[in-house]
Amino acid sequence: VIDFGISRAVDATQLTRTNAVIGTPGFMAPEQIVSSREAGPAADVFSLGCVLVFAATGQGPFGAGTTTEVLYRAVHAPPQLDDVPDALRPLLVACLDKDPDRRPGTSAVLDSLSPADSSALLSEGLRSDIAEREAHAAVLVSAPPMPMTPLLPPPSAPEPGGPGTSRRRFLWIAAAGGTAATAAGVAAVIGLRSKPGGTPGSGASSSGGGTTIRPTAGLAAGPKPQWSVGLESGVEHADGRLRLMGSSLVHWDKQKAVGYDTTAGSRRWTASPRMPSGVSQEPQWLAVHGSMLYGTVAGDRGYLLGLDEKGTLRFSHPVMEPDGTYGPDAVVDVLAVAASVALISSDGGGGFRVHAVDLAKGSVLWSRKMTNSTFGTCSDGHAFFLRDDNDVLRVDARTGRPQWTVHDVFESNTEPPMVTAGGRLLVTGTDVRAFSTANGRKLWTAAAETTELSGTSVHGGKAYVSGSKSAVVALDVRDGSQLWRTASPVSLNSGTFLDAGPSVSASVVTESLSDPQGFIVLRATDGKPLWAHRATGGKTAASGSDEWKVLAVGSTVYAASATTLSAFRSDAS
Repeated sequence: VIDFGISRAVDATQLTRTNAVIGTPGFMAPEQIVSSREAGPAADVFSLGCVLVFAATGQGPFGAGTTTEVLYRAVHAPPQLDDVPDALRPLLVACLDKDPDRRPGTSAVLDSLSPADSSALLSEGLRSDIAEREAHAAVLVSAPPMPMTPLLPPPSAPEPGGPGTSRRRFLWIAAAGGTAATAAGVAAVIGLRSKPGGTPGSGASSSGGGTTIRPTAGLAAGPKPQWSVGLESGVEHADGRLRLMGSSLVHWDKQKAVGYDTTAGSRRWTASPRMPSGVSQEPQWLAVHGSMLYGTVAGDRGYLLGLDEKGTLRFSHPVMEPDGTYGPDAVVDVLAVAASVALISSDGGGGFRVHAVDLAKGSVLWSRKMTNSTFGTCSDGHAFFLRDDNDVLRVDARTGRPQWTVHDVFESNTEPPMVTAGGRLLVTGTDVRAFSTANGRKLWTAAAETTELSGTSVHGGKAYVSGSKSAVVALDVRDGSQLWRTASPVSLNSGTFLDAGPSVSASVVTESLSDPQGFIVLRATDGKPLWAHRATGGKTAASGSDEWKVLAVGSTVYAASATTLSAFRSDAS
């Protein structure tokens, strides 16, 4: 299935409306992003060019990054075609012209791409992959049927004339201060609008969201949920996250955050803090670190907000000052926290920057202008490890002073996630590489694959990563030795842009599924598949819009579908 970046909602009267467009970042034409005019065949040609670049090189012509960054490059930056075959480059340059009137017509594109030798498509790698899939399919066909244990009866039919479930993927582009999407202060959110059939509750039992299955013969059926509640509406599932903040389980996206009680699922609070004087906008929620939910709101200045596990506003620090041209830069994310210092990122007239904020005093300790929009960071609780261009450096949390730098760790326009554990900085791309947090020395490389791995999750001196072939691997962070590798009997949905990597605890490892929707639970000690939970009807997750959000805490697995939040007690014996 190829997404050409343009679509029309069935009940919509126009493709775009104020501050809203429909499409996929990285595959949308510039005219779709910056204006509300109808997108026609020229936008199709632009999107086809993006798809061809991805097919030829493994990445889009405008690189990776946040939605805001990718959209900005699509409008302003030239496409990255260095790795495109020479024979294809002239056509792609024409297809990706910023001016739709200068792009070739569809007939011209087809003429340029034909005739084709179909046998040339059967590369050795493709032949090998087909053979492997055939062998795997043969095993599945010959295996005994999977017993299924329905938890609840099928849902009743909807009321006549009532609205059915509606799921349409939107890209909401909101420009701070009313500026256009290309100006400073852009904030973008990918969301999913859904209309749950049930009424959100605060502790009342509702659908468990699916069926527990046995992924392999002889495997005990999974547990029924300890509790299930309807999710409060307003949190976009595709952009939603699930995190533990002290005694509160927080389900949130940029627009809304709701805290639930972990013991019964009852709603404890909905984030609605009092805004600073002179601020009329609604806050955006950015990240959870420890027991704090961080957000931002903009007025005459940009503020960093902090909510505790009870939903109480603990601070609203002014961290962004107006520069006299565009107003204050937008706070994009809270990247990491170390030694009571939060490292935040900003985007706007000042370019891409990171700023260290003293959480106790609210003062900005230091700022650093980044080389480009491709950067990231993590913390070991004492210092920040910062990716700038292709290098990684350790900086003092309170002074910003570089303590060491390792060059050429990253390839251009890639964003391998980083995490620290046991004195190691782990960088995950097509493999996992470990560097000493003390001096930056490279220590080991493990879990090499031909395609990108998910982000790495760490717990108790172990690193867990899922790969392209629906396998989960556990590594010893000391030397990179493989502790176990489990090929999942059902397809994993690893590596989503929000929750890359498995969720792990001392007892279990859990990962969401792509086909069918749901999640699988493995034993943390040896990777043994324990049980899986799938969505009712066997639906397939589509590009992050329907995958379950899962969180492992001890022997409990919290899971959120598009409509339901549940808690499962998993016996890891």
